[in-house]
Amino acid sequence: AKPAGVAKPTPSAEASNPSVPYIFVQGFPASWSEAQVRLVFTVFGGVSTVNVLPGEGSKNRMAYLKLKEPRRSAEVARQLNGTEVGDGDVIEKCTLRCQVLGAAASAA
Repeated sequence: AKPAGVAKPTPSAEASNPSVPYIFVQGFPASWSEAQVRLVFTVFGGVSTVNVLPGEGSKNRMAYLKLKEPRRSAEVARQLNGTEVGDGDVIEKCTLRCQVLGAAASAA
C-alpha cells in the first residue's frame, strides 16, 4: 500500500516503458528546475532523462527520471527516499520521496 498523501500520476510514454526502471520523485519545491533535480542524482552517476511534471507554485512537485546507470535505480530510490536535500542558500531545502517504478520495481 502506498503511504498516505503520495500521489502517483501517470508517467509520460517514455517513462512508462516497463522494461526500463525509472524513479518517481516527489516533494521538491517550485523553485527547483530540472537542473536542481539532476544535481541531486549526480553523485549516483547522473541522470539520462528527467520529466518534471507541471505544478508551478506547489510545494510538492514531482518528476520521473532515468539514471545513466538504470540498474542502480532501486538502490538510489531507497537511499534518497525521506532524505532532506538542498543547502538552503543556493538550492531550497526539501525532503524527497522516491520510488522506483518499471522493470526494477518488482525487484525492489
